[in-house]
Amino acid sequence: MMRRTNTYSGPPRGTGHLAFPVRRLLEKRGGIVSTSELRAVGVDQTTLELYREYGALQAVRQGWHCEPRIPEFVRMAWRFGGPLACASALEFHQALVSGDRRAVNRAVALRQADRCDARTTRV
Repeated sequence: MMRRTNTYSGPPRGTGHLAFPVRRLLEKRGGIVSTSELRAVGVDQTTLELYREYGALQAVRQGWHCEPRIPEFVRMAWRFGGPLACASALEFHQALVSGDRRAVNRAVALRQADRCDARTTRV
C-alpha cells in the first residue's frame, strides 16, 4: 500500500492567505502594520518573507507592510513619510469620519488644511 504524500506548496500568489492574528491586526491598524507588530503576534522573518512572496503582504518601506488592497496613493504616502494628511486626507475621507494608519481623521485634516491655507494666503 502506497502512502499518500501531501504536495501542498502554499497558497496561490495574491490570495491574501494570512493567519487569523495577522488579519485581525491588519483590521485594527487600517491595513498597515510594522514589523515589530507582526513579530508581537508571532510572525517570524521566514513567515514574513513568505507572506510577501505569495502577495499576502507588501513592503511599504523599511519596517512597514500593508495589505495588497491598500490604494496605491496611500502606499506612496507611507513610502515617503506616513499617513495622508491635510488636503490628501480630506480627499480620502470623502465619506469617512475616523482616521487610521491610512490617513489622519477628518477633524485633524481640516485643522491641517486651515493651517496650510493660512500659510499660502500670507505669502
